[in-house]
Amino acid sequence: MKIRFFKNIAAITIVLIGLFFIMNDGKKEVIANEHKQLDADPIKLNQAFKKVRFLPKEYTESVTDTTLANGYHITIKYKSLMDRSIVKKDLIINGGNETYYRKFTSSIKVLKDDDQLVHFELPIVKTNRSKILQYVWLDELASSEEKLVIQYAMYDPIADRYTDHQIYIDLEGKLTYIDLKNNV
Repeated sequence: MKIRFFKNIAAITIVLIGLFFIMNDGKKEVIANEHKQLDADPIKLNQAFKKVRFLPKEYTESVTDTTLANGYHITIKYKSLMDRSIVKKDLIINGGNETYYRKFTSSIKVLKDDDQLVHFELPIVKTNRSKILQYVWLDELASSEEKLVIQYAMYDPIADRYTDHQIYIDLEGKLTYIDLKNNV
């Protein structure tokens, strides 16, 4: 009985020693070697920790309703498009990080005395493929009895440049687009 007990203990000890050697199969040396390589080469270190950002992170939407004393009613709906974006990649020596700037769209509807005058979308896709709609607002100070003025700004994330624009809407609903020259 005692011999069988010692045989069982010997077998368990051999299995535990075998597991110990299997678990220590050089992982520590491999990890230490990778750390040395990353410390020696900052470009590899940056690539190992590449960051990907989305701006904005979540869906964004705002709706502005404005009624003017002259009978105009303007609705501006501004929202992010979660499935379309422009990617800006940093240089590899800066980590090769990627920032995805989500595109925005704006639906603008103008009523005059409860009759729809015009309904249109911004941005104009043909001319602004690499730009993002940033801001849209009714310029009440520049608007008058004869025209409404909508201001909007576009952003080019690759060139890091903003451009300002205006849209004039006359009494018949005709749109006139103006690119302002004070671009930053």
